[in-house]
Amino acid sequence: MKQGDLLVEFDGKPIENLYDFTYALRSKKPGDVVSIVVKRNSQSVKVDVTLEARR
Repeated sequence: MKQGDLLVEFDGKPIENLYDFTYALRSKKPGDVVSIVVKRNSQSVKVDVTLEARR
């Protein structure tokens, strides 16, 4: 992800607000790889990311 990206999908689930993201993230653990979709400069970009532990 880059600064300014807007998260719109996490692991196949639409993200419309912080609660959607929190709920989707709860079932994952550090080291899991998930697909996300972000809006970047009016375009949808799909990226696979590896989750890390909270610092």
